[in-house]
Parts: sequence; structure tokens; C-alpha cells
Amino acid sequence: MNRRNQILAAVAVVQVVIAVFVFWRPGSGSAQASAATLFDGISADDISTLMIEDAEGKTLKLAKKFGEWTLPDAGDFPADSTKVGEIVEKIVALKKNRPAARTEISQKQLKVDKSVFERRVTLSTSGGERTLLIGSAAGSRAAHVRNGSKDDVYLANDLTAWQIGTGVSPWIDTAYVDVPGESVKSMTLTNGQGSFSFVNDSGAWTMAGLRPGETLDATKVSNLVNRIASLRMVTPLGKESKPFYGLDSPSATVTLATESMEGGNATTSTHTIQVGAKDDNENQYTVKASDSEFIVRVGSYSVEDFVTYGRADFLKKAE
Repeated sequence: MNRRNQILAAVAVVQVVIAVFVFWRPGSGSAQASAATLFDGISADDISTLMIEDAEGKTLKLAKKFGEWTLPDAGDFPADSTKVGEIVEKIVALKKNRPAARTEISQKQLKVDKSVFERRVTLSTSGGERTLLIGSAAGSRAAHVRNGSKDDVYLANDLTAWQIGTGVSPWIDTAYVDVPGESVKSMTLTNGQGSFSFVNDSGAWTMAGLRPGETLDATKVSNLVNRIASLRMVTPLGKESKPFYGLDSPSATVTLATESMEGGNATTSTHTIQVGAKDDNENQYTVKASDSEFIVRVGSYSVEDFVTYGRADFLKKAE
């Protein structure tokens, strides 16, 4: 081996030693795989609350109430208990069999530090709080994780930060108004431009008060009916109305009269949807439906036409 190769070999050895020091401090204990769990002594049933925080400081709280998961900050709006339960099961099943690092430097590098993380999940149990830090991904279905009270960092299978987000919609059923479009027999819309009534006459929409020479754009009306009848929310706000929601003086009120057959008998129902104030920053409207006790926010694209349309917007343009 010539002098140059000896130098390169020595440099390689030094690099290995540095890597071992950074990611596994000497004297830290054996890296022997262990079957112990990250949070020994707790089960899924022990966990009553999840507080999720992301790298931008956004938070989401999920709490168990009477055995079901809810959003306590939105009036206990029901969360998808199956999905939340699956995440809780994954957390309590995290193993300490794939050690990755344990120094403060490596914790920051792998984003499982107390102040540098992808997700910080605080688990409330009968025995106190536990903290799970989820860091950088290690492939498509794995990530670095750390028990917040311990130094050791591990690789977790089938658990990544994107699975535990702070957005509300992945944790809930976003369907808000769910009325079969074909059951709608009439629609009345009242907004700042006036009041407009439409009737479904054997599948053909008509408009009250059409003047000679005016033709209703029935396709537009049908599209509006289907849109409001299957309205989806962005986020629930809770049950309590607040002045800035704008529901005391709605921007629009839509009333749907429906008819369905039950046991050979026709059953009629009325569904009222109030569109309140617009949040320009979020490009969303506050909405309250008579079929729900919850007030929600919806995307403006879903309801803005109900707020802005006037008489001329429902008519076919003269050719």
C-alpha cells in the first residue's frame, strides 16, 4: 500500500469513528435489538387524549368521550373513531428493536428534538402524559421516533408524520348536508339579490315568476341543487353560534323540500341551509344546516353562487 492509499484508509477510519460518536455515543449501551415497546406499561385503552402539534406550531386535539373519539375544541364533533383508534394502536405498539441514534445532535438531525420535530404527540393517560416525537421519514412507510423522556431514537415501521396531521378533515366524515338530489322537489333561495323559487316538475325544473321571453337555465338549477344537497365541510366550528359567524343575518338561505317513499308511503321533509359570513383569509363561509346541531365552515366554491346569484343568473342568455 502506497502512502496515498494509507492516508485515504486512515481518513475513512476517522469518518467511521465520527459517525459512531454522533449517532451512538460510546458507553450508551448495547445496540442489541429489543422487543420492548417505546411506551412500556400503557395500552390503547389507557389513552384518553391526543394533542398533535406540527412543525409550524399548528395543533389538533382529539379526545375520547364515552368510548368515542371527538374534537373537543369543536363542541365534541365526532371524529372517525376507527381511524384514530388505528393510530393509537400503532403508537402503543412502537418497538425499540431498531435503534438509530441517541445524541442531541442526531436528535436535531433526525427531527425528533424537543424543539425540532415533524410531529409532537402528547398522550394523556391515567398515569400522566407521555410525549411521542415523530421525525424525518426513512422510506415511504417508516420514520424516526423518540419517547420524549428518553434519549434513544428508533426507526418505526408503518408510522410517518403525514399519517398524524393537524388538519381536521382527515380525521372526520366531511359530509355535512346529505340529501339525495333526486328527492328534492323544490328549492327556495333568498339572498341579497332577492328570493327565488324553483319546482321540480317530474324531473324538469321550473322557476316561479318567469316573464314572457325568459327561459330558465334548468341545468344550472339542477347543478346548484345537487351541490347544496351533498355539501361537504372543511372544518366543524361547534354548536354555539357567535356574532362573527354571520348567521343572525345570513348571506343566503336555501330551503330544500324533499319527498321519499318509505313503506309505500310518501314522506316529505324540509331542509334549511344558512350561509353566514365569509372568511376572506381562508376563502370559506360559515354554514348551519337544520339537519345538524353543528356549525361548520365550507369552501367558498361550494356556496358562493348561492350568495351572489341574482335573477338573471338563472336564465338562459339570449342568442
